[in-house]
Amino acid sequence: MPEIFINGHSIQAERGQSVLQAALAHGFYIPYFCWHPKLSVAGNCRICCVQVEGRSWVEIACNMPVTEGLRVLTDSDPVKAYRKSIMQLMTLNHPVDCGICDKAGECTLQDYHYKYNGAPSVSHDTKVRSTKFHPLSERIVLDNFELFDVSGRRDHAFGKGKAERKIFQIARRRHHHRVRAAVVSNLVRATGGKALPDRYGGCGRRNYSRG
Repeated sequence: MPEIFINGHSIQAERGQSVLQAALAHGFYIPYFCWHPKLSVAGNCRICCVQVEGRSWVEIACNMPVTEGLRVLTDSDPVKAYRKSIMQLMTLNHPVDCGICDKAGECTLQDYHYKYNGAPSVSHDTKVRSTKFHPLSERIVLDNFELFDVSGRRDHAFGKGKAERKIFQIARRRHHHRVRAAVVSNLVRATGGKALPDRYGGCGRRNYSRG
């Protein structure tokens, strides 16, 4: 069992663990969005950054394997500054209307915003808006205004990873991208551009919630 140091405290990590897993297992909280213990590492959200002692840059903890004698800092000034910039980027087009949101008080994005950012948007550009409601299927309606898209699990829940089939896809790119129900090319051709109805309402049968 390799010995690593987190914020100066010695812990015994399991071989094969990442720094994020070892930290969480020993009571050191590192924020994360796209990481999930049952999925492969995507490393897209970048919020789980830590700093290796002796280095001036930060690295993501979800994809950093533990090694004997490794020393990392989870709350250094470079880590705080990087997390704040990441939260500013992630909320760039988000209304940040936590006070009237239905998920207020039980939203990870809200918790991280107040803990790691807590500042008004630094952008002077108009936020990109999308259609308020978009029907993903006969049973599921997507609320785009309340959607926070990290695209961190795109390769997992959106079609690869452990999903049984492709459920969602990212339509368009950059600031104008949208989450939409996946359509298969041959079905599109067969139905004149319309996706076939899904009796499961666009949802996978597995639960990928972090809890």
